[in-house]
Amino acid sequence: MLLNNLAPTIEGYFWKRKSLYFDKKDNLKTTFLGGLLSKVKLKIAKYDRRYFKLDIQDFVFSYAKDPASLATPNYCTSLRNLVSVKRNIVTMPEEDEEGNIQYKEMNILETTHEIDRGPNEACQNVFELKVADRMFTLYTTDNIMMEKFVLYFEKIIELKMQVLHV
Repeated sequence: MLLNNLAPTIEGYFWKRKSLYFDKKDNLKTTFLGGLLSKVKLKIAKYDRRYFKLDIQDFVFSYAKDPASLATPNYCTSLRNLVSVKRNIVTMPEEDEEGNIQYKEMNILETTHEIDRGPNEACQNVFELKVADRMFTLYTTDNIMMEKFVLYFEKIIELKMQVLHV
């Protein structure tokens, strides 16, 4: 019932924040050149433009360099692995007084903090998708596409929760 009015697939380009801040287990990376302080203090986030596809019929979420590359995607996971989705949120590492790194979710609309605002000023639409094995921070210039993806993810996660609690 939750998925009845949704198209069988949606797809489009997003700017994906590279796993510069986080490894696959969402732990802060410390092995790249430049060290931990450069990650926390400087704006050095990098982005890849990738083509994302959410396929309800095949029950998969994947991305590749372009639509033609989706036959052998860079990443693919079952929709069962979706954990959460949050619009207008980015997770940023912050260092406390003792030098410990804390992860803080920040609203992209907040103007008083140093926030990763994406690859360019035109990418004002962002959401974070947490999957069982990683976290995606996705930026786009297209608000309608972002809202569509977020709505689909919310409905799929809601359905997953209903099934688990039956």
